[in-house]
Amino acid sequence: MGKNVSLLVLVSIISLFGCKAEGLPVDQDIKRVNIAESSGFGGLNENFIMNIEDSNKLEDFQALMESAEKEDIKVNRPIYDMQIKYEDDTNRGLHLSQKKNGELTLMFIGHEEDVYVPSPESSKKVKEILNNLD
Repeated sequence: MGKNVSLLVLVSIISLFGCKAEGLPVDQDIKRVNIAESSGFGGLNENFIMNIEDSNKLEDFQALMESAEKEDIKVNRPIYDMQIKYEDDTNRGLHLSQKKNGELTLMFIGHEEDVYVPSPESSKKVKEILNNLD
């Protein structure tokens, strides 16, 4: 009986260490990013103020999404809405918000309860792009 309990504890510990943070699902490479000032949660504002097709900037947005990890946090009202167009011409809508400490957050439109926080490095690059909107 003692061996079974020890084995169960060992398997449980290994399982906990094997758990990986849940990242933002990225379907494929990004072809274009359209950005609009957000009207709030729940919908995509399609009055785009910036359309990004430059490969270097698209790499920054790709890195932003690929580095994002799901966190259990509440966020402020979105600042921007982003329409991500992938290589196969499918689209996804995201809200982009900012935490009090300046970190960016991402949420799929319609799934705002799932908040993803990208790496500080990728956030910095995208914030530089967004600062050129002003």
